Amino acid sequence: MEEHKANPWIDAQEVMEILRIKSTTTLQKMRDNQEIRFSQPSKRVILYDRNSIYEYLEKYVIEPE
Repeated sequence: MEEHKANPWIDAQEVMEILRIKSTTTLQKMRDNQEIRFSQPSKRVILYDRNSIYEYLEKYVIEPE
């Protein structure tokens, strides 16, 4: 957990593991739809805001009745 605080930006592979998605196309759609925050410091490098990934998950939480 300490590592999470040190680096708030993660790569696509880690995002896909957290969200349990297998397709980079799905990740691209999430960027296009502005569902998650990302930064593109260079043409081939895209980093994702770790907090926005967890916020995305929280948005779809189903509370028990």
